[in-house]
Amino acid sequence: MRTRLLVAPLLISLIVGQETIADESKVPPGANIVHRKGISLEQQNALLSSSAPANPLGTFDSFCSLLYAVKDVAIHTQDSRVNGTQLSPVFPDFYKPNFAQLFETIARQTRSTMHYDKGEDFWVFEPPAMPLPYSLETAQGWNVEDNGLFVKYVPPTQPVGMDVYLLGTYSTANDSSLANKVRDALAERFASAFDQQVTASKMTHQKVAGVDALYFECPTPRPGLTWRQWSMVAHGQAIVVVSTLLEKNEATLLPQVTQMIASLQITGPRAR
Repeated sequence: MRTRLLVAPLLISLIVGQETIADESKVPPGANIVHRKGISLEQQNALLSSSAPANPLGTFDSFCSLLYAVKDVAIHTQDSRVNGTQLSPVFPDFYKPNFAQLFETIARQTRSTMHYDKGEDFWVFEPPAMPLPYSLETAQGWNVEDNGLFVKYVPPTQPVGMDVYLLGTYSTANDSSLANKVRDALAERFASAFDQQVTASKMTHQKVAGVDALYFECPTPRPGLTWRQWSMVAHGQAIVVVSTLLEKNEATLLPQVTQMIASLQITGPRAR
């Protein structure tokens, strides 16, 4: 396999996103050419379990530069849609994800699947999207649209109905207190858009997908519209389900939303 060339340190930007230096004749005279060397499976696993430098932010293309500059980790894609996807920070400020968790949310948000290319020493993100980490029974007549960060469920009578936000994976297997702390932080993040004084302690508990979810409900600034949300962490997967329904449609749609949430099963992140 042809070795791609990376020029350091002045040409860091040439590693990002889709474009890397492919023609040695274009390398400026006197530049320090770096041939990246692949790492072993043991080294890959060590990297994936090590602490990542930051929450994802900016586009996939721009976030490549940060990882390369800070950790000498090269993420790559040849897909223009993945490359231009705007990434959102999902992890609460107190939580420090490892690289496996960071890569999971990048792949999730870009609707891609990650693999390691040892020949190039790149962590490559390419379609298709990973399988969803949950399942539910969609109400009859509702359309489903995977937007990466969230999956949109649209009823036939209004433009929005229910969204399922996929907000990262966490090391909570033997730490229920951490799972609850993540759940509470995400619940407050969403609810604060409507009530800046709300805290997790003021929310109610509902059993969803076999775990205790935090439930919050309030009217929105728009008259006749109600906001509802359910926040949970199960099998290391954080999910917040939100629903906005017009009061005139609630008699029909709210039972359907309730039934979809009752059918929710969280399988957790896919094993690498």
